[in-house]
Parts: sequence; structure tokens; C-alpha cells
Amino acid sequence: MALAVVRRLAASNIDLVATGRYFSEMRQIGIKALKNELSQHIRAVRSGETIAVTDRGHVVAEITPPRRAVADGEDAILADHARRGLVRMATAGKGEPPPRRLSTVPFDQLMNDLDESRSDR
Repeated sequence: MALAVVRRLAASNIDLVATGRYFSEMRQIGIKALKNELSQHIRAVRSGETIAVTDRGHVVAEITPPRRAVADGEDAILADHARRGLVRMATAGKGEPPPRRLSTVPFDQLMNDLDESRSDR
């Protein structure tokens, strides 16, 4: 079916841009090889790589670097939402004060000031 779609696109003068994959496949390692070379694979994960663990050719687990929020001990639900892209974690560093709020004026005072500024008209 995919070949038929490609032929239709080619016949309609639409360029086929992607000739390969944009994302590389993650490394797959068997359980026995993982056990024998565990420290090497942990170093790869520490550097940001994700490794798929296979058992007889089927992926049974993934080893990924820890999520920042979980590693810092923050709320697990919030960390999960951040990992899935539903929320963004705050960028302000810990220990920094929050940004200052702009001073606000009560509505009545604002209206009185506005009336006074327009009284000369």
C-alpha cells in the first residue's frame, strides 16, 4: 500500500522530501549482553542515550536517564506531565525570589484619578 501512495505522489509532481528517517533508532541490547557490559551501558544512559533491552528479539524494557523533576524530588505527577510536554517546568533557579508584581490600584481610586484628569476638559 505504501508503494502505491509513493507512486501516486510521484505521478502528481509532488517531491518526496524525506528519503530516510529523521530520528535514529535507539540502541537495542539483549539481557545477557546488558548483564555482561552493564557499566558501559549505564555510562551511555548517563550521557543521555536511551537503551532498549530485548529478550529473544522482543523489547521488554527501556533504560532512560532520570527525568529532571524526579531526580530533584519534585512532584511525580508534575514531572510526568512535563515529560509528556503538557506543562513546562519553571526556569527560575531555586532560591531566587519570584518576579516582582506590578503595583495595583483599587478600581475606585483609578476611576477617581481618571475623573480628576478629565475635569479640565
